[in-house]
Amino acid sequence: MISDLERKLCQRIPTFECLPGCTECCTYGWRLSFNRHGDVVARQDDPPWTCAHVKNGRCGIYDSRPTICRLFFCSEILPPCPKGRGPEKNMTAEETAEFVRIWHWLKYGGADE
Repeated sequence: MISDLERKLCQRIPTFECLPGCTECCTYGWRLSFNRHGDVVARQDDPPWTCAHVKNGRCGIYDSRPTICRLFFCSEILPPCPKGRGPEKNMTAEETAEFVRIWHWLKYGGADE
């Protein structure tokens, strides 16, 4: 469940219409983290995994899905949607970094993971 502040922050993320029943972003296993220079970087788990919330070919928690799920295919530091969907304009690397820093502060009180 995301907080009201986090929900408000998520309004910065560009939106787009997914294909009905698509779960591409639910099977990637991507994570955003900070490198030693303080830059936000994306890395994929090896091997990729499928989210436990995928039920009957859909996201079972779509309205309250985590922030990382909301960022999929909306930032230039993450891969594009393999189905060709996505917003008209992705968040830049700088916008994504600012977003993740604020999100991290909201989630962890500014502490490192």
